[in-house]
Amino acid sequence: MKNKICLVRPGKYPEGLIIPLGLIYIAGHLRKHLPKVELSVIDAPLEDLEAHTVAERIKEAQPFLVGLTGLSFHTPYVQETARAIRKVCPETVIVVGGAGVTSDPKDVLDEPSIDFGVLGEGEETFFHLVKTILEEENPKKIDGLAYRDNEGKVIKNSTRDYIENPSDIPIPAYDLLDIERYFKSPKRTSQSPVYISKRLLPILTSRGCPFKCIFCHDTLGKTFRSRTPEDIIEEISFLKKTYAFEELEIIDDIFNFDINHAKAVTQGIIDLDLKLKIAFPNGIKYEMIDSELLQLFKKAGVYRLAFGIESGDVGGEKIVRKKK
Repeated sequence: MKNKICLVRPGKYPEGLIIPLGLIYIAGHLRKHLPKVELSVIDAPLEDLEAHTVAERIKEAQPFLVGLTGLSFHTPYVQETARAIRKVCPETVIVVGGAGVTSDPKDVLDEPSIDFGVLGEGEETFFHLVKTILEEENPKKIDGLAYRDNEGKVIKNSTRDYIENPSDIPIPAYDLLDIERYFKSPKRTSQSPVYISKRLLPILTSRGCPFKCIFCHDTLGKTFRSRTPEDIIEEISFLKKTYAFEELEIIDDIFNFDINHAKAVTQGIIDLDLKLKIAFPNGIKYEMIDSELLQLFKKAGVYRLAFGIESGDVGGEKIVRKKK
C-alpha cells in the first residue's frame, strides 16, 4: 500500500543549520489533506549523513515518494542524493522542491533520477502531485510542476496561484523533527552568525515580496500575503509551550511591508510576555519603519535588525532594480 512519504534535506551544511521549515510546512499541509499518509523527515546535515546513508534509510523505510529540497548551491547535493536513492529504490518517485529548482528547473532536472520539480510555493502543488499519484492518474498536467517529456526536454507547467491567505496553511509539523538536537548541535542553527541563545526557532509571519530585485529568489511570489496576528501569536505560544525556546527569528522577506500588521504582530508578542529575544536576519525595509514600530520592537525583545541596503550608488540600485 502506498502510504509513506519521506522528506529529505540532503547535503552538508558546515556552518548554518536552520530548521528545514519548508519541509515541515509541506508535511503539515499534506497531513491536513491526506491524513492517512505516513510522513517522515531526514535532515542529512543535522546528522552529517552521506548520500548513500540517506539512500539506505530510504530503502529501509520503503516510501513510495521522496521529496528533496535545496537552494541553487545545494543542487549537487540534491542530485547526488537522488542518484543514490534511485540505485536502491528504482520504483520510488523522486521530487525536488525549493528555491534551486524554482530558479532553474532545467539545471536540477538534468539529473535523470529526479522525476518532478515543484516550482514556487510548494504546499498545494505537492499535495496535488501526491493525490494524483495515489489515485493512479497522470500528474503531468498539474500546475506548478516541472518534468521531462519522453524526449528528455524539461517542461514547465502553468504557474500555480499562490495561497491567498497563509493562515489557511497549518502550523509546520515540528513533531517530525527532534528539536532538541538542533538546540544542542555544535553547528550554528540561526540564519545569522549573530545570535544570543541556541534555543532558537524561526517563524514566517508573511509570504512574498512585491519588489523585483533581480538577485532575490521568487519562491513565495511577488505578492505580499500576511498571516493574521492571532494565528502568528498562537504559533509562537505553541512553540514556547512545547519546546521552551528562547530566541525567535522572524524570517519574512519583508516583515514590515504592511506596517500596521507589523505593529499588531509585535504588540501581540509583547502581550504574550514570553521574554523572548527576537531578530530579523532577512532584514526589514528601512523606508517602511517609524519610531512607534521601533519602540514596539524594543518592548518585544528585538535585539537585532538588518536593513537591506545593497548599494549606496543610485546606478547600482537601478541595475538590480532596487525599488524604494
